[in-house]
Amino acid sequence: MNHQAALVYISKTYLANQSQSGMQQVFDKVKAVYAQYQKTGNLSTMRYLLALCIRARHGRRMPWCDTRTAVDKLLQANLLSQKFSDFDTLYKEVKKQLNGIHFAQGPLTVYDTALNLGQLFTPAISPTKTVYLSAGAWDGAVFLIGKKNVKPTMPTSTWRVSNLFPTLDSMYIEDVLCICKSIFEKLSQGKQVTQAEVDDCLKICPISLFNESDALQCMGYVPQP
Repeated sequence: MNHQAALVYISKTYLANQSQSGMQQVFDKVKAVYAQYQKTGNLSTMRYLLALCIRARHGRRMPWCDTRTAVDKLLQANLLSQKFSDFDTLYKEVKKQLNGIHFAQGPLTVYDTALNLGQLFTPAISPTKTVYLSAGAWDGAVFLIGKKNVKPTMPTSTWRVSNLFPTLDSMYIEDVLCICKSIFEKLSQGKQVTQAEVDDCLKICPISLFNESDALQCMGYVPQP
């Protein structure tokens, strides 16, 4: 596949599998845990929920002591009881709360945390106007449109054009830029890619998520056995 054919195939395949993606697996998990918390009001469940929001995907290598500091800060802020007009406002508040916490304050962790928390509101709060770029998504963007054109936050309209991702929403554009960065790197070199290469990047893998008991022990809320 050439450059344009690859992008069309990526968008089509990603959308077809989106309901089972790693991102959606995390969304489903945090919503299930939040529903449990709403029934019980158990503080331990809320601590577990916040830990999931912070480290379920890219934050999984964060030291647990930093996770606890971030969880305590978010607990104190009680963000889920607040009202936010849009995702950008929620993101700024999460960034404010996590500022100064080692590992947690990084842009990718702030984005993941805000993205996961946003799913717990009714209706869900997701990015619409802005695509947030850092780490792998930043690299993918650079390969596609050149370093001089990439910024940490970019209008979604920049990416929803016919020769890029006209059918994808903001958070899915960010996800595709990250998981397909190796494809975009090859395309940037003027090379063609095979369908098998693209499928390998887009394959659905079950995400292994830590359980509540382990999380509470690792964060020091309960004694280690």
